[in-house]
Amino acid sequence: MLNFRDFISEAFDSPYSARMNMNALPDFIDYSANTKAGRLVVMIGSNNVRNDEYQIDFEINKSNTIMTNAGEATRILGTVLKCVEHALPRIVKENGERPKRFLIVTNKSKGQEDKRMNVYLKLVARYAAKFGYKQTDFRDIGGVLNQITLVDMSS
Repeated sequence: MLNFRDFISEAFDSPYSARMNMNALPDFIDYSANTKAGRLVVMIGSNNVRNDEYQIDFEINKSNTIMTNAGEATRILGTVLKCVEHALPRIVKENGERPKRFLIVTNKSKGQEDKRMNVYLKLVARYAAKFGYKQTDFRDIGGVLNQITLVDMSS
C-alpha cells in the first residue's frame, strides 16, 4: 500500500500522453491530452520580444486551474511539465538559446489549501530540475491567480 507521498509522486511521474497540435497559433507550441478530468490543452509561448521568457498556460475543459476536483492535479501538472520538456528543444532550435525563465500561471480554486499547493510546488521543482530549471518564486496574485516561476539553472 502506497503512502500519500508515494501516491502523489507516482501520479506526477505518470503524465498523460499529450500530442503536439500542428495547426497551433504561430507564436505558441500547443499540446492536448484527454484526462479523467477532461480535455487538457497546454500552450507554451514567448512572453517578450527577446524570447527569453515563456509563459505556460493550460486549461482543463476551458478552466485554468490545477485543482479539478477529480483527483488529477498531480498527474495534470506532470503532463504540463512533460509538454514543456518536449517543447524545449524546439524553442532552442528556433531561438538559438534556452529560455531564461518560464512562468506558469493558474487560476486559484475556491478553498484551495496551501498545504496541498506546497506539495505540488515541490513536485514542480523536482521535475523542472530534470530539464535544467529551478523554481525560484511562487506568488499569490490578488488571491485569484498562482504564478510559479522556473529559471534556467545555467544562467
